[in-house]
Amino acid sequence: MDVCSPREERSMKKLEASINAIKAAGFSHLKLELEGQLARHGRFSEPDDCEDWMWEKLSDHAKRVINYKKFYYDGSVDSELTFTFPVEEIAVAVEVINVWNQLVEANGNGCDVNGAGMHFSVLTTGRYPCSTRLPEANLRNYMTEVTKLLPALFLGAMSGNFTRALGYRYPRVSMSDKYSAIYIKNGTSIEYRLFETCYQRPEAVYEYLGVIARTLEYFTDVDKKVIASNQTYEILEAKGIEGYIALPDQIRILKKQIKHIVPEGMTAREFLEARGIKLLVKAAVEGQSGRVKKLSMAYDEHKKAHDKVMKEPLNQYQLDNVAYWKSQEPNKPEIWYWERVTGRRAKIEPRKQYIKNNLKTAKTLAQLSV
Repeated sequence: MDVCSPREERSMKKLEASINAIKAAGFSHLKLELEGQLARHGRFSEPDDCEDWMWEKLSDHAKRVINYKKFYYDGSVDSELTFTFPVEEIAVAVEVINVWNQLVEANGNGCDVNGAGMHFSVLTTGRYPCSTRLPEANLRNYMTEVTKLLPALFLGAMSGNFTRALGYRYPRVSMSDKYSAIYIKNGTSIEYRLFETCYQRPEAVYEYLGVIARTLEYFTDVDKKVIASNQTYEILEAKGIEGYIALPDQIRILKKQIKHIVPEGMTAREFLEARGIKLLVKAAVEGQSGRVKKLSMAYDEHKKAHDKVMKEPLNQYQLDNVAYWKSQEPNKPEIWYWERVTGRRAKIEPRKQYIKNNLKTAKTLAQLSV
């Protein structure tokens, strides 16, 4: 007889609460899509070969509970596996992800997940696609309220400290645009397109399930509302997580929102630590101030060198680790620069304009940060 440790027992209870919440909303099955660049080069050249190989590796239990499966070449990221299973069999998703990882290893060509995501759908039946339409009143409340939680949901969609661009998961809940963070497909199922792949941490699917369960509270109860602040949240044009937590106002909003999406039985701190996130207002203020200072110094140095070389009879000027020199064109001499550390070599005027534009943006953000 197997005996669970207290920690394992708590985890099972948390998972059970999420499963029950999803089923209470009227959804009995899940559809999961795994994707990445792996199949066109290496040991496996055909999608059927990949599907057959994975199917052989799965346990008999997994084979029994998987209702639908298809491995195919997708236009955006090469290889994709779609499968459906009952909500209470979420552990099968972890097993399939582990077998996916084995497939990648056996194929011998790695798995590029650049631009790839992990799509979860909640279904009313194991048959896919679904045909039963979801209640309009429930969908209306769900779409309105969950839209308010999208900033926090993008953090909850991370499996680690990485998040991809928004190209295939625009920040909205939509019934018409497939490439939305959450897509209501044909009014019959809800597809969460915002989750990241979790091949390095397969058990993150349990947290994803918990996040989904929390959002479905607004589907189950049409009177449940999110108390939103009057602040506007803007996702900045920055790579990775920085675009979500660069400004204190972003952090203040996220701190209020995160409690609405944290899976049952987890604290907000545990949830954020699993993703390497710290919501610190002071750090955001200091970050913007430091950026302004750094850019100001860079612009001043370039301007000083430019003026010195242009006004004085010098062909070259050295400032710290940057060399400046004047081109030999008689009509319109131009100043060039060379950074010894980075090896960057370019004309100074475009660089000055680039720094100036970035400095303007940084000062604006710094003012917003106060």
